[in-house]
Amino acid sequence: TAQYYDLIYSWKDYPKEASILREIIELEKRSEGSRLLDVACGTGLHMQYLGESFEVEGLDLDEELLELARQRLPKGTFHHGDMIDFDLGVRFDAVVCLFSSIGYVKTKEKLQQAIACMAKHLVPGGVLLVEQRRVHRLVPGEFGGVQFERIALESSLFYVVSGLIGIVWPLGQFGSI
Repeated sequence: TAQYYDLIYSWKDYPKEASILREIIELEKRSEGSRLLDVACGTGLHMQYLGESFEVEGLDLDEELLELARQRLPKGTFHHGDMIDFDLGVRFDAVVCLFSSIGYVKTKEKLQQAIACMAKHLVPGGVLLVEQRRVHRLVPGEFGGVQFERIALESSLFYVVSGLIGIVWPLGQFGSI
């Protein structure tokens, strides 16, 4: 199935999405660096475009998808691991988990573990973006060990966690909330 991944998702506008992500990250991050980790990176298409502005690394559970990503970006750094418990021993200025990949965790407990695991890979002032297309209810407070202060509910969301400040951005509405 990995060989068909890019064909199945050929309708996605990766350059435009990467541009939007760059804007959000630059607006929200408070760190000085430019290191970015793409969790559940798939075949590396977002990384291809994000690499124009960031030093990118990718992580995925599927070794076949990682092999395709390595072919696409031979100079890239890729890690095999599970989003709920990976430990790379390094921190990033931005961590992204896109295209509803967070949904693969399946339970609230694993969702909390994944968010906490990604957050622990941030430098102080770094930004965590998790895109989830279907969210029914999320209230301000602590989730996965991360404090959310501002939240906007829509059918399609970006969660942005910057240090201890959490923001949820509705897709397609990337202005101030």
